[in-house]
Amino acid sequence: MDEILRVKPACPANVLLLGPTGAGKSSFINSILTIAKGRYVNKAYTGNKETSFTTTYDCFMDDGIMQHCCLWDSMGIEHVLIGGLLLDDLEYLLKGHIKREYTFNPRSKISENDKHFRRQPRIRDRIHCVVFVLDAGMVNEVIVKPYMSKIKALQDRAHAQNIPCILILTKIDERCKEVRKHVGNTFLSIKIRDAVTKAADMFGIPEGNIHPIRNCEVAPKIDDAASKLILMAFKQIMYYSSDKIEELKKKELKKKEESGCILS
Repeated sequence: MDEILRVKPACPANVLLLGPTGAGKSSFINSILTIAKGRYVNKAYTGNKETSFTTTYDCFMDDGIMQHCCLWDSMGIEHVLIGGLLLDDLEYLLKGHIKREYTFNPRSKISENDKHFRRQPRIRDRIHCVVFVLDAGMVNEVIVKPYMSKIKALQDRAHAQNIPCILILTKIDERCKEVRKHVGNTFLSIKIRDAVTKAADMFGIPEGNIHPIRNCEVAPKIDDAASKLILMAFKQIMYYSSDKIEELKKKELKKKEESGCILS
């Protein structure tokens, strides 16, 4: 937590969470807020509907480790290209055109005349890191196949803007009984190791950018072992976001210098 607090980007880091419906995006947000508060928090609504439970674009911040980060919850990825979060809306999200509280329409992208459309986004409005959230049980070619084309297309949009991507594998306790007994067994588990390796091959994401976690659930007390996994992921998210903000600042400065706005 001290290492996370030492990451102080030039502006709040905007982190966009993407993932299939029910994968645990909102639960991941609640888990980080829970660790930050030291008590259970349920600000991001969760559900298990077949269609996305999240329909409104919303941001979550807090004190402590969350003071320099905005976690943005978006509409879930559905298994069809026309449905759930649209690729055109994602393009606008990444570039910072869409404001908080916009309600997604799975049938049409946001209009530039919409009151939630930002015409001239600043660096502080852009997305600085994309986090894909996937149920570890979906790391299977047959199960994830209906979502692959949509996930790949979303990845391509993020890569085109050189936005760092991280993959969170949730519900690891359902993947391995030894982890279910104790989350501290995560890095000793062959099944979890296989899930990470397979996810890296399927999605083209380096293993070092893949984090197996178990979200914080209501229990007699917060599990320290589960919290450590979440904090490890969040620390990398903050490092990558800070690097992206620095890159954007340098590009902006260079552009101003080339246009003659800054005297040498």
